Amino acid sequence: MLQNAVEKLLGYKGITAIRSRMGNYQCVSPPSTTLTFVVVSTPSKKMGQIIFSGEIPTASIKLQTKLGNDIENCQPAELSAFILNQIADIPKKFPNMRIRSGANAAYNCHGFMFGSRRTCIENLAEIPRILQEDGYTEIPTDQVLPGDVIVYYDDVQSPEHSGVVVREPAESNLNIPLVCSKWGGFGEVVHDAHYGPYAGWKWRFYRIL
Repeated sequence: MLQNAVEKLLGYKGITAIRSRMGNYQCVSPPSTTLTFVVVSTPSKKMGQIIFSGEIPTASIKLQTKLGNDIENCQPAELSAFILNQIADIPKKFPNMRIRSGANAAYNCHGFMFGSRRTCIENLAEIPRILQEDGYTEIPTDQVLPGDVIVYYDDVQSPEHSGVVVREPAESNLNIPLVCSKWGGFGEVVHDAHYGPYAGWKWRFYRIL
């Protein structure tokens, strides 16, 4: 159902590429706009209904890996009403996290981790390339230290989320590290690695040695 509904969008307003992010979908081509939408279904319909949240102008910056290769990125001008509504209940859903900064559109989790909080890195294919070209090495959990990168992978090994370790695993905390990351359009959050909207995904740690 989702695939058929999303395929219907190809060609709409010149859209040629669509990406899934946090259960939603984003049109990423043409690059001048970000059109966020969700696909929903009802028992009486086999096809999904596409609900648009509006078009948000976007820009991009010059961002490169250590080897000098460009990293695809975007800077949405603002958070859409849909996204603002979506993140409004996050503090209620996850009361044990600590909010470090407010919601903003300037950067996402990967932009926080690999773009110095300057831009969004939405193309998930960029993450393994950044890790490789910037010289990151995977670190075993028992060797994790503050400053290490944590990357969350879904069931198909897609790097859906990332953050930075701010406290290493300890027996007093069930060997779970404390992490700082940005939750989508929401702000930066300090949380246990297994707590939040990305709970249940597998994670790996990386460091430049």
